[in-house]
Amino acid sequence: MIDLDKNLDELGIDDIPPGLTSIEKQATVRDLLMSRSGVYHEAAAEAQVMI
Repeated sequence: MIDLDKNLDELGIDDIPPGLTSIEKQATVRDLLMSRSGVYHEAAAEAQVMI
């Protein structure tokens, strides 16, 4: 079972370089599921039709 109130740092979750900032790592699993985490990374591949 995952504790929804644990943050990314507590769970040891990061992203590929440049990685998440210390502020982004404070987002909880609940924040991520509610789409209000404040974690933002540009898409790796984005076509003009997706904008």
